[in-house]
Amino acid sequence: WLPSFAQISIGLSAAEGGHLVGQYWLGMFIGQILTVVIVVRLGAVKMSFIGALGCFMAAALLFTYPVSLVSPSMLALIWGVCNFGLLKCLISQATLAFNETPAGLIPSLLLAASLGTACSPLASSWMVEALGVAAGMMTGLVSLAAVLLLVVAAIAWRRDRNLSGIKQ
Repeated sequence: WLPSFAQISIGLSAAEGGHLVGQYWLGMFIGQILTVVIVVRLGAVKMSFIGALGCFMAAALLFTYPVSLVSPSMLALIWGVCNFGLLKCLISQATLAFNETPAGLIPSLLLAASLGTACSPLASSWMVEALGVAAGMMTGLVSLAAVLLLVVAAIAWRRDRNLSGIKQ
């Protein structure tokens, strides 16, 4: 829905609207490269928390104060970097919950992520069309809050179970 929204609400051409999607994915790519470096230094658990908190705060800022200080292209790039490789960090963190990682864990997590990636554009498009852009952004904000809470819960659970030193 981003290209259509950019055309209707911001007045961009179809090509410029499509460029926003490309900029978002470029930001995701840059963010994933940065994630590798940061995870090596901080570990997956800290990076998951920092990433989830950062995504939530960026989404809350964008929802509360729509940014008009930067170009839409730069904003799409920045949002892509914010979303970075959070999935990879969460998968890494999930493997830390086991002394021996079950064979089906990572394929199952990747399948769930792929399903979400395939379905989320359609679901968010329907939501934006039916309820407006604010509802779409609020759903993203609530989803990121849920991810943040789940990351904190996973960290607390691991700490309670004295598993925090395994495989780190």
